[in-house]
Amino acid sequence: MQNHDKNQVEDGEFISLIALNWINTNSSIKVRRLLELQGSARQTLMQIETIMARQVLDFNKRKLPKISELMAFSKAEIKAAKSKGIRITTFFDKNYPFRLMECPDAPLVLFSKGQFPLEAQRVLAIVGTRMSSEYGESVCKELIRSLKGTNTLIISGIALGIDGIAHRTALECGLKTIAVLGHGLDRLHPQSHRKLAHEIVSNGALLTEFSTGSSYFAGSFPSRNRIIAGISDAVVVIESGEKGGSLITARLANSYNRDVFAVPGRIGDPMSKGCLNLIKNHSAALIEGGEDLMRFMGWENRTNSATGSVQTSMFTSLDENEKSLVEYIGLKKECHIDQLALHTNLTISELASTLLTLEFKDILTSIPGRIYRLKA
Repeated sequence: MQNHDKNQVEDGEFISLIALNWINTNSSIKVRRLLELQGSARQTLMQIETIMARQVLDFNKRKLPKISELMAFSKAEIKAAKSKGIRITTFFDKNYPFRLMECPDAPLVLFSKGQFPLEAQRVLAIVGTRMSSEYGESVCKELIRSLKGTNTLIISGIALGIDGIAHRTALECGLKTIAVLGHGLDRLHPQSHRKLAHEIVSNGALLTEFSTGSSYFAGSFPSRNRIIAGISDAVVVIESGEKGGSLITARLANSYNRDVFAVPGRIGDPMSKGCLNLIKNHSAALIEGGEDLMRFMGWENRTNSATGSVQTSMFTSLDENEKSLVEYIGLKKECHIDQLALHTNLTISELASTLLTLEFKDILTSIPGRIYRLKA
């Protein structure tokens, strides 16, 4: 199935994607495979009863409505989203988050409210316990304050405790922030964060894979956590019990080859147990604050101009494609290969070859996650 912008997708195809997302949000890997086999979302939906009969998918134990009812639901969902200022992004849209697209279980559809800062150079998830201590809250605030003035997007789950502190501090520092929800955008859990959610929409976005009317349930928060992990460059865990959602996020981040960090706490403190175990098991690197984080991630502030670190003499030996890539990466500071693919008219093989040539010329360097930056 080829990538499309939403405005290029036929109405029937887009409506079918919304329907497939509604009847099954927990098996996106299988759904995407079915889309490849069937050739389109509409064809997959038309064959859905046969697919269910073969037990290829478990549609959340819901009784499957008639196809006509599903299509009517989807149309109503699209209309409601438009009236409420909710943006619907499918996996096949060009503006689908490229980091999340790398994950094999990426959601088929995303619903967002606010301004999704897709061009953020750095995306950092900060998660932790709902029962945060004064120590944990202080560490969280200081870590985010150290990122003030950088193009860093803060991701969390708008829960009580560390999540809420992360969002509030990001807003105070003028940083964009995204709250990922485990339910539809027509409700909020916890209710006490309604004012915070409104502020987030003004300087970031609320994001979910769940359609209007979806309430949170036992399995919805692990689903939410995979989005937090997948959409980020790195995850920081600040205070966690021996079990909890933060550890699920860390585990998922490791499976997606994201960098995971943990802030140590006092030995014997129940809310330090999770972080200490992550560090002991080599599932997370120990950090004490923002300086450690930026050093590990290579995010130290640079005083060089966008392309000042590349000698002028080098540019004379570059062809037009190479110059274009160097200038674009210099402007953005660092770029994922999917961003570069959208920027150029090169095929994937041509792009990969050009990037490799620039690395051989000691002009570019690649970092984990298929991200490229100019050599300092």
